[in-house]
Amino acid sequence: MKKNFIEYIISRLNLESINNKLLQSNEILINVPNSIIPFILNYFSKYYLCFYISSNEIESDEIYDSLRSLEIQSYYFPDIDVIPYSHGLPSLDKLSDRINVLYQISRFNNGIIISSFESFIRKLPPLDYFNKSIIEIKLNDTINIQKLEQDLVNLSYNREAKVIEPGTFSIRGDIIDIFPPNSKDAYRLSLFGNKVDDIRIFNPITQLSISKTDNLYIIPASEFSLVKEIINNELQNEIIETNLHYKFIKFYKTYNSLLDYVKNPNILLIYSKWINNEIPNIEKRYQIKFNDDLKNNKDSLLIDHNEIIKNKNLKIIKNSNIINDNITLKISEVTEFGEGFSQLYKNIEEFYLPNNYKIFISVEYEDLANRLLHILGKLNPIIIQKDKKIEFNNNLYILILNFDHGFTINNKDENILLLTESDISGKKRLFRKRIRQIDTIIEDTEEIKEGDYVVHINYGIGIFRGIKRINVLGKEKDYILIEYQNKEKLFVPLEQSTLIGKYIGGATKKPELDSLGGKRWIRKKEKVKKSIE
Repeated sequence: MKKNFIEYIISRLNLESINNKLLQSNEILINVPNSIIPFILNYFSKYYLCFYISSNEIESDEIYDSLRSLEIQSYYFPDIDVIPYSHGLPSLDKLSDRINVLYQISRFNNGIIISSFESFIRKLPPLDYFNKSIIEIKLNDTINIQKLEQDLVNLSYNREAKVIEPGTFSIRGDIIDIFPPNSKDAYRLSLFGNKVDDIRIFNPITQLSISKTDNLYIIPASEFSLVKEIINNELQNEIIETNLHYKFIKFYKTYNSLLDYVKNPNILLIYSKWINNEIPNIEKRYQIKFNDDLKNNKDSLLIDHNEIIKNKNLKIIKNSNIINDNITLKISEVTEFGEGFSQLYKNIEEFYLPNNYKIFISVEYEDLANRLLHILGKLNPIIIQKDKKIEFNNNLYILILNFDHGFTINNKDENILLLTESDISGKKRLFRKRIRQIDTIIEDTEEIKEGDYVVHINYGIGIFRGIKRINVLGKEKDYILIEYQNKEKLFVPLEQSTLIGKYIGGATKKPELDSLGGKRWIRKKEKVKKSIE
């Protein structure tokens, strides 16, 4: 049966057994590298609204970027990027991402949400007031432009000359453009008098119309600008724009957690392995850090984790360093190769292929894939796109996919190895440089095989002994090895490959090898030079 890359990997993970155990038990442990988490999330999002709870925002970014690379739909609930209890304005893009998540989980069933632990336990305004803050505009509605403008300002929308970013609006006569944070495109209202005559969706970059619609839902641009429950002059004077991010809770008699916004009763929480034993410590450190603020009658911004998850119909997967014998996912991280392409080629040829591995080497660009195909040509690799459905009958694939780190999957019938640019060379930039260097060598010496005679322009005739990895002053590099008279060895840096060519003398007898310390090659060059002057 044909599958694409994501479907193929998921089919080898035995996730059905985990799902069955979740139905029997509300909490299980697994032990997998972070690089496999996007595939696990993709599988379970068919059955649950999935939350991945990371240890910090850096880890959140990595998981979210991996999901985007795989084109798996997901939403990111970022941290508030202002120090708690300080005066400051959170970034508009982060506020837009957060409010979009609140809208999505309150309306739809399944999906994937990425959040740090701190964001997950942060207090939110009550869901009821979030719903009360949403404005619906329908075709043929009668609206007051001045009132709509004030409502948008109250919902933290910024008025601009042209709508380009979420959370902005513009008014030009009887044309009103609005870009809600829950939409990838903006909306244009055309009025006839005070009547909504036309509603169009348009591309905010090109400003060109995409389609017509009959209605528009305008959600707040920030969770801190919802309709207020408690309004009095004393509170209004106390709370200003720069302290709203921590004083907003004073406008409400209660608060909600992120999970309180969820519509779907089937919720799956997947916890990062880096926070399983740290949950109490994270909360404690937060309380200690802001102890003075809390003593000065400032409300805590966090909810106790146990309070959030109690009385909820939750399934929990904890990624842990503990191996659970009941959960058989034999998946491990890939150790950085670092030995260069000559060793990589050798490992593939002598270990991975004989041991029944399906090997995927991921590169971001098609140009790199074609160069790698040239380098690994004798191993018969095939270039594939991540979304193309194939039979996977081959053993070596070059996968066009921008992915940070690989993994190995070990099953009884088949093993899988995913290697990324970073796994092979530590840094993507270094990987790309080496690939281009080696591919250039192959082009320059296309017909040269190990054991062939070659000519180095400065040292004369020798025997090509392949490409070797050498450690020089703590740095490893790939070199072309040429053997000379008396088995003397010359290591030529890859970037000097243009100095080497195939020996094309007579085929009836073997040429005499030059000596690295001898003068014979120098005399030959001088003789040729004089003959053509």
